[in-house]
Amino acid sequence: MFLDNIIINIKAGDGGTGIVSFKRNAKTSLGGPDGGSGGTGGNVWIQADSTLNDLSVYRFNNNLMASNGKNGKKQNQTGQQGDDYILKVPIGTDLSIIKNEKKELFGSFYDPKERIKLLDGGKGGKGNINFVRSDNKEPLLAEAGAIGLTKKVALDLKIISDFVFVSLPNAGKSSLLSLLSNAKPKIADYPFSTIYPEIGILETKFTKIKLLEVPALIEGSHKKLGLGNSFLKHISNTKALVLIISSIDNVNNSIKILLNEIEKFNPKFLDKQLIIVCSKIDLCNDSQKFRKQLEIALKNYHIKESKIYYLSNEKNENLEDFKSYMLKYVSETKLQLEETDVPIISIKYSEPKVIKKHKNNFEILDENFIRLANGSNLNQWKTLVQFQYRMRQSELFDELIRMGIKAGDLIKVGEYEFIWEE
Repeated sequence: MFLDNIIINIKAGDGGTGIVSFKRNAKTSLGGPDGGSGGTGGNVWIQADSTLNDLSVYRFNNNLMASNGKNGKKQNQTGQQGDDYILKVPIGTDLSIIKNEKKELFGSFYDPKERIKLLDGGKGGKGNINFVRSDNKEPLLAEAGAIGLTKKVALDLKIISDFVFVSLPNAGKSSLLSLLSNAKPKIADYPFSTIYPEIGILETKFTKIKLLEVPALIEGSHKKLGLGNSFLKHISNTKALVLIISSIDNVNNSIKILLNEIEKFNPKFLDKQLIIVCSKIDLCNDSQKFRKQLEIALKNYHIKESKIYYLSNEKNENLEDFKSYMLKYVSETKLQLEETDVPIISIKYSEPKVIKKHKNNFEILDENFIRLANGSNLNQWKTLVQFQYRMRQSELFDELIRMGIKAGDLIKVGEYEFIWEE
């Protein structure tokens, strides 16, 4: 089932944990520290993929994660880096970051050769070999890896095509697509037989033309009547717009509804080249009168001079002329994409508050100290002494004093709680 928009969650890999380890072998019973650092978590990238036609690949797989870095090892061995995750999307996809239920456009993706980083993997935690100091030859501290950032993002596809077919219900849009291309759309004598965009390829010896049929419009589609009008977004990435009008319908009404609904969605779409295809001309009671009414109706709108074709259902009359025009137009026209600038920086972590006070309790929110606590065993008093000593040597200690900490107050950091001592 076709899908052109979806909300997914992406997460970079967590960094691996550094370890506390000391050299121990047959020759060395009391060696120095040799705990290695954890590997960096995998990054998340986005890349356009020409083999994808829509976003249905993510319909049942919308929580996407890079892998975590591996933990450090003895002998100062750094853990293996986590595997990256590449978010592959169809050409013409917009990605927006969702913040507080609002979308913030990150970029549009058209070039399959370009890969953009979305999220950096978490840094690996330091092993205890990194905490050796002149006053501490036996460090018992190590860091947990940094948590990979998680983001909720919206993917919105605007299909790239050469021509988009738009019509009212039962105007013969699907029949025309099947005659021109390899597409096999559902054709029926009731309204809205097309409920999703349908892609067809018109192939000749020297070229291929991409045709796109969108569901039918009705008066009030912009008010969500019928199937609505959200699929009109695909017009933004096409070279020309083909309006298909049934020759047995009221021509003034057909033109009015189609142009008004398109204009309400995006007035700039009417700046594109318009091609008017009048289907079922063989069923029209007075074809000359119909042609005259069409010419008059088009003069009421500020649009480019339109190319007009009259097609017969039975004889496929003028169909080859229409094909020839499309081939010529595509060869002479370059697609103007509604492309946005892709940021050259990745999404960054936000800096939290350093300390939060709850009466006589103090919660440490500094990421570096949380990682240090979670990577160490603060249940061992020697390790806790080293941890508190490191806190006293940092700016964090000055902030605790400023906030009024005193002996006996409870400190919470990461997974641990302990009593502050003078």
